[in-house]
Amino acid sequence: MHQAPQDRSGVAILPQHCTNLCILSFARLGDTVCMLPALWALRDAYPKANICLVSQAEQGGAFIASSEVLESTGLVTSFEKLVVSGPRLARWLNRLYLICRMRRVKWDLGIALMPNYPPGNIELFRVLKKYLWYFGCHEVLAPSRIINFQRVAGKLQRLPHAADNMLSSLQHVGVQIPPPQAGKFFMPARQTEARWAKDYATQRTDAQAAGLIAVAVSANRAANIWPVGRYIKVLQSLWLQYRVVPVFFGGSDLKLALDTCFPPDLPHIICAGESIGRVSELARRCLIYLGNDTGLMHVSVAVGLKCVVIASARDAPGAWAPYGEGHRLLRSNVECEGCLLDLCVEHKSKCMTMITVKEVTRACESLLEQTLRNSDVL
Repeated sequence: MHQAPQDRSGVAILPQHCTNLCILSFARLGDTVCMLPALWALRDAYPKANICLVSQAEQGGAFIASSEVLESTGLVTSFEKLVVSGPRLARWLNRLYLICRMRRVKWDLGIALMPNYPPGNIELFRVLKKYLWYFGCHEVLAPSRIINFQRVAGKLQRLPHAADNMLSSLQHVGVQIPPPQAGKFFMPARQTEARWAKDYATQRTDAQAAGLIAVAVSANRAANIWPVGRYIKVLQSLWLQYRVVPVFFGGSDLKLALDTCFPPDLPHIICAGESIGRVSELARRCLIYLGNDTGLMHVSVAVGLKCVVIASARDAPGAWAPYGEGHRLLRSNVECEGCLLDLCVEHKSKCMTMITVKEVTRACESLLEQTLRNSDVL
């Protein structure tokens, strides 16, 4: 195998005429959005390159493919899907056909683009690296170690943001890396969906409203969910004080979940089961984001919102927080932090229930006061 040229520090540098880059990643909505700074950095470094993203195929439910998130950004040229569930024969046939298609291109570089944090493990990256070799990549970049959680005096230490973690891996192929929390965490506007969002919001917004708030009361993991009833109390207070209308985002079952507990005197909009393009443009029209640690939180940051986030302590602090400055993140200090549980049975999601309605309301008030001064979203 030929070796890429190296600079004096020993870091591998790809030639500027590099034309074909292959990225392999297993990414849900939030993971995909957190790839944005790395993808923008790659596109800036190689503006004319053919960049192909290979990610897992749709797995049902509320899964949103990376192609839906990135197709209109210009960051990725083409998309391929790797089947990771279903009958074994179907999975192997998909991989065989995928390898055959990928080998038709001469890939200068293959990148396994995922944060090297738990629950990721070194075996996963070995598999990803193996597939990049199978695809025929001339050079392969993949994490060689896992950054495990560290405790000092019993307290879980902060990790770099996942977006910065992925960005930093690219310095090994000569990509210019911005300072932490300063990457290009940005999704361009989609004009067709933006027109839809304007009409949708205008038709459904109360005449007394001063603006909209993007709200996510669900999450992929039960351990990340703050009680819906508490959200309702916060939103009632914000409506009375600021006349802001919540826009609830989620899957097709969202309306049923809200109908059981929603007060009739609180104006609201339910945007359920819409495409990620429509969701992102409707979120762009909101003042702030309020909700759990979800993919929509990252989308909201990428369209320019500041966030109030009720975060569980299941993960290490910092890794999946809203990117950049000016957000309000509420997180409890508990002895069981870093558990990585999807469902907390033993402690009944203590780290979430410890966060009070009063704390969340104050955080929203602070952020709204700051945002409303210069806002003109409706």
